[in-house]
Amino acid sequence: MAGHPDSRAGTVGDAVLLPTLAAVLVAGNSAMAAHARSHEREGGEISPLRLSLPIAVVAGSIGLAVQYAWWVDPHATPQWGRPTPRHFSVAGWWHAAFFVAACAAFAGQYASLLVRLRIAIRAGDEPFVTRASRRACSAGIWAFTSFVALVLQDSAPTVGRGSAIATIATAAATLAATGAAGTALVWAAGPARSQHLPRPLTVGLVGAVGLAAACHRWPP
Repeated sequence: MAGHPDSRAGTVGDAVLLPTLAAVLVAGNSAMAAHARSHEREGGEISPLRLSLPIAVVAGSIGLAVQYAWWVDPHATPQWGRPTPRHFSVAGWWHAAFFVAACAAFAGQYASLLVRLRIAIRAGDEPFVTRASRRACSAGIWAFTSFVALVLQDSAPTVGRGSAIATIATAAATLAATGAAGTALVWAAGPARSQHLPRPLTVGLVGAVGLAAACHRWPP
């Protein structure tokens, strides 16, 4: 039976990448909140809350669907949270609830941050003018893309070995989230994307490739 350390995303991801991403999102929203509110009142911009809440609900629903796929799949590899089909252990139920809540929270925070970023850029501000903000952007991109890479690495060995429902659901949700996150970032940056995005994207993606390569042989 697979244990928690057998998962790259469950060890490196949960211990390092998700906390890093959470810190970047919360700090970014906190730093830009007051400034964005003044521009919302002046220019009639959309409120971050009006967009982030429905996106959080959609993301949480997708997370719930992924957990259901793992619960119902008769061929998924037995592991610490799901020892048999249609049965979560106590830890498995906790993880399923955490997974759904995390999907909603990360998506909501990300949507809120992007709306505030777009408001600031449209108002003529330069959110990435400081070194700290550029590093935070690189760290967020690195954490997210690294987590995606580790999830796909964890899923790859089971492709074609019977666990189609769980594996396909996980991979599809991960790739859909990646596409949506990238598209939304380009939208938020607007005309300034060519000025602001190339460097943090390059740093983040190169770092993610390096981490994925380091975790290729697992467990280490």
